[in-house]
Amino acid sequence: MVRGGLTLIHMGAEAKLYRGIYAGVEAVYKYRVPKKYRHPQLDARIRAYRTLREARALMDAGINGIPAPAVLLVEPEEALIVMEHVEGRLLGEILEHVSGRRLEALFRMLGRIVGRMHEAGLIHGDLTTSNIIVTKDGRLVLIDFGLSSKSRRLEDRGIDVHVLLRSLESTVPEAAEHAYKSFLEGYGEEAGASIAEEIAEKVREIRMRGRYVAERRQSSLEAVLHNRE
Repeated sequence: MVRGGLTLIHMGAEAKLYRGIYAGVEAVYKYRVPKKYRHPQLDARIRAYRTLREARALMDAGINGIPAPAVLLVEPEEALIVMEHVEGRLLGEILEHVSGRRLEALFRMLGRIVGRMHEAGLIHGDLTTSNIIVTKDGRLVLIDFGLSSKSRRLEDRGIDVHVLLRSLESTVPEAAEHAYKSFLEGYGEEAGASIAEEIAEKVREIRMRGRYVAERRQSSLEAVLHNRE
């Protein structure tokens, strides 16, 4: 169970985040909540597995020089991770106030971080502007590795980047293309220009697939409506 003396700071579908103190330092407690629709024993195993998987991803990130919260404590049987509290603001919250060279610098930096992460075989799984913290001194820190996985497949890398691009387009549509270009430049600096080009091509392919599916769904819906008339 989560200890007393903590302040709830976020309640999600899968987990609750609390802020408190651990070993004398400010920390975030992430507790995966039980799911009543699952059998209790199965639920406990699933939450323990996902907790351990996320903790390992955070530790892998640190080992490979990827900025992420340091893990302070893991209790898989309690579905609990205690991690370093990172002071700053979410990237998505500041994008409306960032432009020009500052925007380019932020996304070039992010591209280098993600390129390094992918080269280490780590996929974030939910790479949105809501899962990136900009610290007071201008650093970027990736958070919420709850959907992370280990993979070196181009498809998985492309999906990671595609999620980021969609997040950009919904947050700052007018600057998304500019930011994405800077991101790919930074990615290429870390993983190699040819790899960055492959990633960009894979993202285009994924987007075309999405459009094709959407068009098929629209055509099916129109056919159903037409038959009802």
